[in-house]
Amino acid sequence: MKKGMTWIALASLFFILVSISTFCLETHEFFNPIVNRTELELVDNVTVEHVYQETETVVYLTYIEGVCVVWFTFEFMMRVIFCPDKMEFMKKALNVIDFVAILPFYLEVGLSGLSSKAAKDVLGFLRVVRFVRILRIFKLTRHFVGLRVLGHTLRASTNEFLLLIIFLALGVLIFATMIYYAERMGADPTDPRASEHTHFKNIPIGFWWAVVTMTTLGYGDMYPQTWSGMLVGALCALSGVLTIAMPVPVIVNNFGMYYSLAMAKQKLPKKKNKHIPRAPQPGSPNYYKTSINSPPTPPLTHDDVFKVKFPDSKLEAANAALANEDCPHIDQAISPEEIFSPSERERPCCLITTAAERPNHKGGRVRRDARRVIKDARRVIKDARRVIKDARRVIKDARRVIKDARRVIKDARRVIKDARRVIKDARRVIKDARRVIKDARRVIKDARQVIKDARRVIKDARQVIKDARQVIKDARQVIKDARRVIKDARQVIKDARQVIKDARQVIKDAPQVIKDARRVIKDARRVIKDAPQVIKDARRVIKDARRVIKDPRRVIKDARQVIKDARRVIKDAPQVIKDAPPDPATLELFTFPIEKQYPK
Repeated sequence: MKKGMTWIALASLFFILVSISTFCLETHEFFNPIVNRTELELVDNVTVEHVYQETETVVYLTYIEGVCVVWFTFEFMMRVIFCPDKMEFMKKALNVIDFVAILPFYLEVGLSGLSSKAAKDVLGFLRVVRFVRILRIFKLTRHFVGLRVLGHTLRASTNEFLLLIIFLALGVLIFATMIYYAERMGADPTDPRASEHTHFKNIPIGFWWAVVTMTTLGYGDMYPQTWSGMLVGALCALSGVLTIAMPVPVIVNNFGMYYSLAMAKQKLPKKKNKHIPRAPQPGSPNYYKTSINSPPTPPLTHDDVFKVKFPDSKLEAANAALANEDCPHIDQAISPEEIFSPSERERPCCLITTAAERPNHKGGRVRRDARRVIKDARRVIKDARRVIKDARRVIKDARRVIKDARRVIKDARRVIKDARRVIKDARRVIKDARRVIKDARRVIKDARQVIKDARRVIKDARQVIKDARQVIKDARQVIKDARRVIKDARQVIKDARQVIKDARQVIKDAPQVIKDARRVIKDARRVIKDAPQVIKDARRVIKDARRVIKDPRRVIKDARQVIKDARRVIKDAPQVIKDAPPDPATLELFTFPIEKQYPK
């Protein structure tokens, strides 16, 4: 059985190395020849041929990778099937790495036959994430104790790594700022940015230079060109050496301790595997304390109390690393029951066995190995005592800090008490304010409802007013038109009445008019008859006038008499016309139109 497990481990190691080698060789140009590809595309019912070039990995490397993936898949499935706790299996980081390293190959094989654009995009993405195959290198930790010791060392040295990162970050920030301003001191006065003569254009670029200088790499792509920048560079290099050198010995010491314990455990003679039931552990249902398995515990001294409160977690981590178990954290505390349990007191040391348990081997080689182991154990104990001494000093400082913290806590409690009183009053005020706000919100809600109803009523009233205005406007227009019609009708009636009145007056006055007309005609005839005499008299007057011209006074006097006589004639003419008898022809002239217009 043991021989078969060894062969399986060797096969797994072989496939891991082959897979990593294949992954590295696939990036070489010799194994990636350039091939021509032809793609047909339908554009406007016309087939267009596109020719392009791409690299293609040789087939046999793909076959080798496929064989390795098949082995890893078989190994992973067997481990999943025979694992008693599936959830705990999936929580392990190495198992997740195995699954992530296997999955891209099957996805790439499944999508390689598809021709859609989306499948090609996914296939290109999977080719990019091939780098996860390099994670298979972590599978070697199952087969090499040194790698497991390194992993536990890194986990136990988390605080030291964090301290190293903080030191580097502070140094990078400080020296990047210093080199930026030191290089600006020698800038050209005509340069507005003061950065044409140097590589350090800004502070973030100085971060890269500070990291390279503090780690003593010195790529040479960026370097100071002023005397002040050179001084800052020298200080940066010296501080980098000191900063990195401080936490590293602690990490190296942890690794040395874990590795020496691992080597010592391997050199110990192995016990025969007997089917002996395991003793009940503290906290299990079958575990109970009796006077046999739990003798009375003596009073603890100061050193014992210190050991109970601060166990050597690094030693436990080393034992866990040797047993291929999870390493406890360096700050993890252990209860007194676990320290002073009977199984722990009766169990021999991991490095030294009792005479009853030690097998009876002959020869000096075993004694020599045991002495070497005892020597290593004494060295470990010496280091542990030094750690305990440092821990006591830390505890003393911690007690002083706790005392100050208690004083601060006391003041803080007083402040908290006052703050709680203020908060209580504030809560009461807030409660009243909330009640007022609640009532105000209710009032506002009712007011909003009233306003909403009023707006609806106003809207309806406006519509009614608008309609009424339109009706009034139409009525006014009708009244206006009616008034105009009535006015026109009244004017027509008035004109008609006037015409009728005039007609009646004409009819009434017609006989008198005829009578007067006849008299006027008679007088006119008399005047016509007397006209020759008048002409004769006029000629006489003209003759007299000519004679008067010679005598102006007599002429003027005679003219005045003539004018006076003419006025008298004019004055008497209407009466003469009125008294003149009518003429039948004239009467017929006036009677015919009236009888024609107004028949009897």
